[in-house]
Amino acid sequence: MEQVLESPTNNIKEFVASGLVSNTKVLIVDDEPDIVEEVVEQLEDEGIECLSAHNAQNAIDIVSADPEIGVVVTDIRMPGMDGLEMARQMKAGIDNKERDLFVIVVTGHAGMKEAVEALQIGAEDFLTKPLSSDHLLHSVRRAGEMVHLRQGERNFNKRLEAEVDLKTAELKQAMQKLNTANHIKDQFMSTMGHELRTPLNAINGFAGFLQDKLKGHHDKSIYEYLDHIIDSGNRLSDTIENILEFSETLSGERKARMDEIILTDVLNNIFGQYAAMAKEKNISIRIDDLDQSQTIITDHAMLARALGCLVDNAIKFSPDGTEIIIGTKSNDDTVVIFVTDHGCGMSSDDIVIAKKPLMQVDGSLTRKSEGSGIGLSLAIMLAELQGGNLEIDSTPGVGTTVSINLPQG
Repeated sequence: MEQVLESPTNNIKEFVASGLVSNTKVLIVDDEPDIVEEVVEQLEDEGIECLSAHNAQNAIDIVSADPEIGVVVTDIRMPGMDGLEMARQMKAGIDNKERDLFVIVVTGHAGMKEAVEALQIGAEDFLTKPLSSDHLLHSVRRAGEMVHLRQGERNFNKRLEAEVDLKTAELKQAMQKLNTANHIKDQFMSTMGHELRTPLNAINGFAGFLQDKLKGHHDKSIYEYLDHIIDSGNRLSDTIENILEFSETLSGERKARMDEIILTDVLNNIFGQYAAMAKEKNISIRIDDLDQSQTIITDHAMLARALGCLVDNAIKFSPDGTEIIIGTKSNDDTVVIFVTDHGCGMSSDDIVIAKKPLMQVDGSLTRKSEGSGIGLSLAIMLAELQGGNLEIDSTPGVGTTVSINLPQG
């Protein structure tokens, strides 16, 4: 390396004052000891910590042993191993994920081949002689800045990864607690359901027994009171069954048992189950004309429960003197089973709310229709478990059609 360095300028002072080269050492490599010694002395006078090497192998060993070396300034032409091969081996010998090494190549005999080769091995700068100190110091400063910035980026990424790992661990812990809470909740729901069923069955049974015993009693109000007890008990029993089934379905324990069934059998059963309830409200239920032989592969119990929830809702929201229609439509790949009422209807915003789990469009205590809001949620879940979906088409003041769409075959 030719001795062309001029007196140091304020560039080094500015570089050191910036703090960007803190803990970044510079290695000067040249086979001419006098040149190396003078360059090192000038840089160290400005607070830059430097090391020196007089041949390529010595430089490789120094870089390998000292991880604080981030910048290497090397001559290309040296006896034995040249500066380019040295740079290759230095780059190959470090862990790029933990350390950066910036190489500045200096030569007095630059050619296009050497310049391209220097860039190919990852040299950050290529300087030719004669070289002023300003040029070299500018290159060293830029290299030092990059070392510092990349190390900062690496440290930031490590901190970020540590934060992500911490948050992930916290999330896993929270999920475990949530799963435990859900398991406890499911156990509680199941236990309470069974505990409620036993006394409720006794209440309903004895109320029915008293009705039979008191037939013809002169005080008709007693008979009516028993009617209210039985109606309330049946409503509570249905609610408990829906809650238990909803909990079981939500936990993933409920699986569809697919089988070929005749649709008319399911719809006729639903009609028989809810006709009396509808009649009490002066509402009629009609089954649309059906193909008596139409079959579908689905879970009979799930479909019956889902349709029961829809018919029950239709009765609750239908005014006196109206009609509820149960029917089916089909195309090449889908069977649609629908329940239509002529109640108050819903807006598009109301439908969005109604389809959310356990949500009711009117959740106030003053709402006209009773219910827990679980029926529609359960029907949606059961439709999806059978490989289908549930759709709502409604117009305020006109009525609502709720459809369960199931795959055909």
